[in-house]
Amino acid sequence: MTFTHLSATFTQVPDPQFSGTPLLIALGILLLITVAGIAAALISWMPRAEKAGIGQKKAPETDASFKQRVREVEQAWDARRISKQDAFRELAAIARQFASQRLDQDVTTHTLAELNGNANGIQLLRTTIEALYPPEFAYEATHARSAEVTVIEACGWVNALIERWDA
Repeated sequence: MTFTHLSATFTQVPDPQFSGTPLLIALGILLLITVAGIAAALISWMPRAEKAGIGQKKAPETDASFKQRVREVEQAWDARRISKQDAFRELAAIARQFASQRLDQDVTTHTLAELNGNANGIQLLRTTIEALYPPEFAYEATHARSAEVTVIEACGWVNALIERWDA
């Protein structure tokens, strides 16, 4: 019995079979891109806490820190780092922020008409803002009172608001 006949039948190279490796690699990459896209979409749709102020409760400023901010405006004015109009604008912002904190209500954009109330603090704020308006917005050449008011005097008004709020 000879096996020459059988060996001759196995000498041929078999047809190559389909390899799934490239397909698996392509599917893996596609899956990673899809997951990354979904993650990016979710992150971009989430509200931003720092913009919305969500979860950020600032520690209340003390009267001393508000007074320090007033001193900083006065020092910046003395050093001529800010204009007179900018000084009045910053002083008005400080007064409004102080009142907002004390009232636990945002009054930073309230008009004089909206700053009505019988509480002593509201009346002090209204008077202070009303006094700051002309020097902050009026043209000094046509508004005498605006030209007369000094930044130092206005700093005193804001300090008086801070000191007398609960009085």
